[in-house]
Amino acid sequence: MIAGRDTTAALLTWSCYEVSRCPQRDLQRLLAEVDDVVGKSPDRMPPFERLKELRFMECFLNEVLRLHPSVPGQFVSSFPVVFVLLLLLLLLLLLLLLLLL
Repeated sequence: MIAGRDTTAALLTWSCYEVSRCPQRDLQRLLAEVDDVVGKSPDRMPPFERLKELRFMECFLNEVLRLHPSVPGQFVSSFPVVFVLLLLLLLLLLLLLLLLL
């Protein structure tokens, strides 16, 4: 999970949000997995190879990325078309209003 600072910050932010919304059993499973791999000691740092054992954490982060993609180009959006159409509609309404006055 190496990325730029903006994408990493977005993933961490959305992860915190999704953790606050997840069911208690999923949160307990996530914490139990971290305790098993990392340990309960705050100064203990696991080797990089052990982090691959965090399967549920990986699934959780992948789901967060699916729900909240950090790169907006990953999905198709009709926003520009809708925005232009709404702008044209607004201009037409203003023109009609000016003609009626």
